[in-house]
Amino acid sequence: MIPYTGSNDFAEFFAYLNAQAGKQKYRPAAPERMQALAAPAQPFRLPRAYLDFMRYAGGGAFWVGSDYGFDKVPLLNQWGAELLAENHVPLLLKPDDFVFLMHQGYRFCFFSLSAGDDPPVFCFSEEYDKPEFVRLSDSFTDFIIRPYRPDTRAR
Repeated sequence: MIPYTGSNDFAEFFAYLNAQAGKQKYRPAAPERMQALAAPAQPFRLPRAYLDFMRYAGGGAFWVGSDYGFDKVPLLNQWGAELLAENHVPLLLKPDDFVFLMHQGYRFCFFSLSAGDDPPVFCFSEEYDKPEFVRLSDSFTDFIIRPYRPDTRAR
């Protein structure tokens, strides 16, 4: 795969991924899907970067093997809280935390709905040596695009 050298614009990024795949794997979501996405975040507003990402990736093809798509969003915060409880850790999700990704039932990623339109991303995993929320990225956009950048692919 050719490294991505474009901007932090998700339309451009997903056009790049489609070109790499040689097919239209990522398509913009229907407006109804995007409107329904906001319900689990109420009374907070979803960050613009997350909405832009889900517009193209919400169908479920971006993270194969992980739960994050439109149909799973309403369940993710509950699953994150259950994972913390199952591991008996002294951590809790705050009311403005939004779990956007659950991987294989042992790891989840989230951001704070109070942290702006491109919030930092945090993660909890059963694999960590100590129970903590680890900051993975300074922004949601960077969390998504960084692995495709030429200067970070080999890390």
